[in-house]
Amino acid sequence: MASSTDDQDSQPASAVGNVFATVELAELIFLDLSMRDVLCGVQGTCREWKAVVDSSLPIQQALFLRPITNMRLRYANFDGDGYDQWMDDGRPVPEHSSLSIH
Repeated sequence: MASSTDDQDSQPASAVGNVFATVELAELIFLDLSMRDVLCGVQGTCREWKAVVDSSLPIQQALFLRPITNMRLRYANFDGDGYDQWMDDGRPVPEHSSLSIH
C-alpha cells in the first residue's frame, strides 16, 4: 500500500513530465535559457528535448542556426561613404532551403 508521501512525490514528477511533454511549453522554457545551456545542457539531457530544439524555428533562430528573416540578403558596397552593409534584395528564400544567407 502506498503512503501519502509516495503519492505526493509522484505528483510533481508527473506535472513536470506533462509540462515538458507539451512542446510549446518546453520551447518557451528553453527560450528563456542561455545559448550555452540550450546547446550543451538541454540537447544532451534526452532525445525528446533535443528533438524540441532541433524542430523549433524560434529556438533555431535564437541560436543563430536559422535566419530570422525569410528574405535573401545581398552585400551592398556604397563607394566613397565608408559604409558597407547587408541589404534585403527582396527575394524570399525558399522555406526549406539549405542555402546560406549571402
